[in-house]
This record gives sequence, structure tokens and C-alpha cells, in this order.
Amino acid sequence: MIIARMVINMNEARLTTIEQIEQFLSASGSIEFSAADDNGERYGHISRVLARFDYPGRNKRERGVLLIWHPTFSG
Repeated sequence: MIIARMVINMNEARLTTIEQIEQFLSASGSIEFSAADDNGERYGHISRVLARFDYPGRNKRERGVLLIWHPTFSG
């Protein structure tokens, strides 16, 4: 039997710094992520993560890292 799709819930709450996100991105280059089907759930998650990382208070480089990271897990 071949498994065409596997669902894994990722808990990224332990990522608390931009440096940790950069390390995650460099280590997960060959992993393919797709978004949840529920837009409300996805947008709520994105809002919580951006608030947790104080997105408006970050400098341009750090905001860029967050924007690269977001599509990785949110689609």
C-alpha cells in the first residue's frame, strides 16, 4: 500500500526567535508543506504567530524571515 498523503500537525510554539526560524528553514529545505483546508483556522494561526513574534516591531530583515517562514507552514 502506498500512502499518498500524510497529515502531521506541527507545533512550532517552541520557535521563539528569528534565529530558530532561520535554523528551521535551513534544515527543512527538502520537506514539502501544504496548508490546512480551513481558511479561518489558517488565518487565525497566522495572526497568532505574527503577534507572538511582534511582527510590526521587527526590522526589515526579520520581517523577511517571518514572511519566508509563513508560507512554509501556512500555504
